[in-house]
Amino acid sequence: MYASLSSSRRLSLTLISRYFSKNAGSVWQRDDGLQRQKWENVVAEWGEASELEFFVLTPQNLDEVMDFQARYFYPRNNLCLGLGMSLKTKMDEGHVRRSLASGMSVGVREKATQKQVAQSLASMITADYSFLYNATKYSTKLEKSYALIVNKVWRQLDVFQDAGVDQVQYLTRGCFQPDYPRRGVTLKMMQMNLELGSEQGCRIACGISSSLKAEKCFIKAGFDVRTNLDLRTLEDGLVDLSRMGHKHMKGFTKKLSPEAALKSKV
Repeated sequence: MYASLSSSRRLSLTLISRYFSKNAGSVWQRDDGLQRQKWENVVAEWGEASELEFFVLTPQNLDEVMDFQARYFYPRNNLCLGLGMSLKTKMDEGHVRRSLASGMSVGVREKATQKQVAQSLASMITADYSFLYNATKYSTKLEKSYALIVNKVWRQLDVFQDAGVDQVQYLTRGCFQPDYPRRGVTLKMMQMNLELGSEQGCRIACGISSSLKAEKCFIKAGFDVRTNLDLRTLEDGLVDLSRMGHKHMKGFTKKLSPEAALKSKV
């Protein structure tokens, strides 16, 4: 079955296939030649698959994901730095729960230690914009400011203006331990996010960046810039620009199809 692969890649392919068959629904349970070839191609691209395990996050991972985000997302995210957002904020919990329930979110851990080293959340959003933050329900000025800024970018992005688009995948909260960014883990997670999204019927993927590193990841993964918010145009006092190395937030989109995800530039 996997005769053309090395022994380490055969093992990696087996582990990944078993995981998806068990955890990601019937769409991953097909065992035809096309599906096998798909996974052979994916494993071939993941040169580190023999030491890292890429897996689908579920609602059972909530505490782990929230803790990982508090340690590796908030302290390094450009907008969070500009707002001085507390690591203890719970404003994201609703979004995280939706992302984990979507079956599109991805985690990465070391196979030997089972230590989590990265995660990338994704969810499906709808044209009623129910996913936007409700700024009035937050108790602190910082959280309200965060909600107002992110919602402003979303309104500009307007992903549902395209004809026939009713299911959109939203990629967000990509973060990792400092030892791993140069090993291509983020881009590999994004590729897996996109494949999961296209399998669930999403035809557009989108995301928002507040740093140059995030911009480069989106562009390398085949996304196009759709909107650009200059944070210097916001009302005074909304965000501390002196704490931010980058002064722009950009919205990105990428068209998806079952074939497009496999042809990602990742």
